[in-house]
Amino acid sequence: MWLTLVFTVLSSIVGQNTLGLALASLMQRASKPVRTLTGGIVVTAWVLPEVVAGFLLYAFFRREGTLNAILDQLHLPSQNWLFTLPILAVSFANVWRGTAFSMLVYSAALNEIPKEITEAAEVDGAGGWRRMWHITLPMIRRSIGTNLMLNTLQTLSVFGLIWVMTRGGPGNRSQTLPLFMYEQAFQKSMIGYGTAVALLLLVVGSLFSLVYMRLLRTEV
Repeated sequence: MWLTLVFTVLSSIVGQNTLGLALASLMQRASKPVRTLTGGIVVTAWVLPEVVAGFLLYAFFRREGTLNAILDQLHLPSQNWLFTLPILAVSFANVWRGTAFSMLVYSAALNEIPKEITEAAEVDGAGGWRRMWHITLPMIRRSIGTNLMLNTLQTLSVFGLIWVMTRGGPGNRSQTLPLFMYEQAFQKSMIGYGTAVALLLLVVGSLFSLVYMRLLRTEV
């Protein structure tokens, strides 16, 4: 349960949501070639099958992988990331794969904000951070709630990505509820216990949904 919450908060609520909003905001100000190139790169990671994405990130984080090769070239210390920091590695992988959805949601939401409002705030002396906090975020609050709910429910059910990269290991240091459910139900033939874990996962998703549904209410 704890690892599931860590994985969900890091990769969905913090990672995909924040990075997606940042990319959408930056692309609003970028030139068309930059928007096209950035959007193509980000969306390519999203459309990859989960198993393929898992193998790519496994090759990136493994002891002889791309990340350590880069660190060695920079004369920085390297390590076996899938062994020392497995939950962070799979969280990063999920961020890399799923940020495109958040970016597209927020790009559409930002395009709906009237330019007159932001221009008036800029004339009144509001800086970028103040405009973001007092104008942009309140006006896209419903999009934020929708994106968080969809991303969180999708992240709670992630199985293939983690299974390909770590299989829940080493030990059980990256074992989330979907992997634990699979292990109990199909590897240990404890169907009843596996079903109970599935119901627990459903309860966790329902609790997150209740929080996000409150964000989607029209009243402030």
